[in-house]
Amino acid sequence: MRNYLFLVFFAFSVSSSHAQVVGEFFATENYMNHEVWWSKPFADSSRFSFFSFNRFRINFENSANSQFLNYSTVNYTLGKNLGISGGGFLTQYGFAPLIALNYFYLSEKCLIGLFPGIQVQDSPNADLFAFIQFRPKVNDKIGVFIQLIASSNFNFKRHNVSEQSLRIGLDYRSFQFGYGLDLGQYTYSEGVNTSTEWIDAHGLFIRKEF
Repeated sequence: MRNYLFLVFFAFSVSSSHAQVVGEFFATENYMNHEVWWSKPFADSSRFSFFSFNRFRINFENSANSQFLNYSTVNYTLGKNLGISGGGFLTQYGFAPLIALNYFYLSEKCLIGLFPGIQVQDSPNADLFAFIQFRPKVNDKIGVFIQLIASSNFNFKRHNVSEQSLRIGLDYRSFQFGYGLDLGQYTYSEGVNTSTEWIDAHGLFIRKEF
């Protein structure tokens, strides 16, 4: 989702000394996403790691509305459940640097993450991010895959944008697939008045963890 998917992957990278890669396709009636995330520590015993997230969104109705996002960060692990990140994201609209804190809980079946951050610019924006993943096993080969990513961005005066991404499906070895739902709330200003547009997109997803 937007500029915060790197934080999701950072939660996994702090507990592993190996490179991790995730690829996902998500198709709806109006667009298709192709996402690739990868993360790797600087060294096996290093507290530093590097992350890169890339998303290509192809709009079926109007190719001019297609989108590209690259997000790259350097992460530092402070402790078992806490870390900091610095980097930025690049879109067709420009580049924005960001710093963030990371707190997460990780167990065999569940991952919960909370990530507050600030965009470093002339008029800073604050972000709140939450990530929940639940993966209970049905048997040795098949499990249930449930993932919710939610973020909210505001400029200390009003709400800017919020997005939620839900994935529900099956977990088979290194593949996950099933139903996906993207929701978004976008606030616009007209003088002293503001209005919020709500959108939703239903589709199917398939992802693989390498």
